[in-house]
Amino acid sequence: MPWEGNEEFQNTSIFGKGVCITKYVMGDVIMKETHDAVIKGKKLPRVGQTVRSRKYGTLWRVTEKREVWQDTSDDPVTGQPRLLPAIFLSYTQIKRGRNPGKKLGYAYTLNDNTFEANWEIADK
Repeated sequence: MPWEGNEEFQNTSIFGKGVCITKYVMGDVIMKETHDAVIKGKKLPRVGQTVRSRKYGTLWRVTEKREVWQDTSDDPVTGQPRLLPAIFLSYTQIKRGRNPGKKLGYAYTLNDNTFEANWEIADK
């Protein structure tokens, strides 16, 4: 491991499948967030579900859901960049009697409230 035998206080991130663990030189785990925690904590819609924009009232269908890593502010102690697990959702606007409308996508982390502020699940 990169921190073994290193006497200075240094932050190193380890990325595994669906897990982000940050360890300090002494081996203490300070953060353990997973993509599963984001899905459960945010109560995000499933692929195929319809959501409504709170701002415009338009209907959108969730067409894709994938696990990604979201950039966040650098570590204040070391200045090294950090990543958080996030869930990326793609949306397609529903237009009655027409071809599919606009497409857009957003990444949601456990610590933001952008899904709750901008969307509501229309079909539960």
